[in-house]
Amino acid sequence: ALTSSLPRHPLGKQLRELYSLVLESNVWDTEGYKDAFNLLRLMARDDLVSVLGQCVDRLQAWTESDVTEVIMEVQTFIAQLESMADGPQEEQEEPNERPKDSLSKTTKLHELQNRLRESAKQKKKLTKYEVLRNDILDYLDELFRKHLPSPTTLALHEVYYYDRVSTVRRHMNAAPRAAIQTALSNPYYYLQDESLKSEDGTIPNTAPDVCIAYKLHLECGRLINLYDWLQAFVMLVQSGEENGSDSSKQTKVDEVLQARFIRAVSELQFLGFIKPTKRKTDHVARLTWGGC
Repeated sequence: ALTSSLPRHPLGKQLRELYSLVLESNVWDTEGYKDAFNLLRLMARDDLVSVLGQCVDRLQAWTESDVTEVIMEVQTFIAQLESMADGPQEEQEEPNERPKDSLSKTTKLHELQNRLRESAKQKKKLTKYEVLRNDILDYLDELFRKHLPSPTTLALHEVYYYDRVSTVRRHMNAAPRAAIQTALSNPYYYLQDESLKSEDGTIPNTAPDVCIAYKLHLECGRLINLYDWLQAFVMLVQSGEENGSDSSKQTKVDEVLQARFIRAVSELQFLGFIKPTKRKTDHVARLTWGGC
């Protein structure tokens, strides 16, 4: 309510922008906060009364905590502003030395410049409105400093607030292809099963069927012969079994292993790694290149 009508919106146009500033650091240390109060110190009486009235309306609608004391204080300020006379009340301060006499004694250019700066700094007395306006803004500034500390300055704020934007962005903007390739090439990364650990470049026969099929397809070219792929799959799966040597001599592939292979190939097709090709009916085309 205080800053929404200010020019250039020093604290942002939306409430979320102010909320993000408060979360990052103490808002009174920001340049936007200082610019906002500098603009408020130039505000006319009618505008200030209107802004304070909006603040009272917002506070009266607030139900989460007791702000009665703040409302009464702001209403008192509004009453003082409305009862104030409109006539000019400025009184010029008498300088210690008259400018004419002061300038006449100056002989050097830099001394003259210094005298002019000093005379420009001599301020006139503030009107009653300006004094009251400063009191109001000082009260509001003290109120904000008391109730709007940054969460990062509080103890155990890490329990409720997290400020690593890069980590959050990495999780929000997911990279599904990289995650899928990691899961297929190194299933231990996600499953944390000790039996899935393997040295670089090796394919454990304990890995899921789709992982075995994926690792084998990385060794192929653009077109993959399904029969050769099946034979390699069966040989790898049976390599850890006790009867692996006997079953490897069989010319007919076990139906269960064949079904497992077909399911793994279908899953790779669903994931977009391969597709059927019309060039060779017993081949599939590889769609991706490079492994994790």
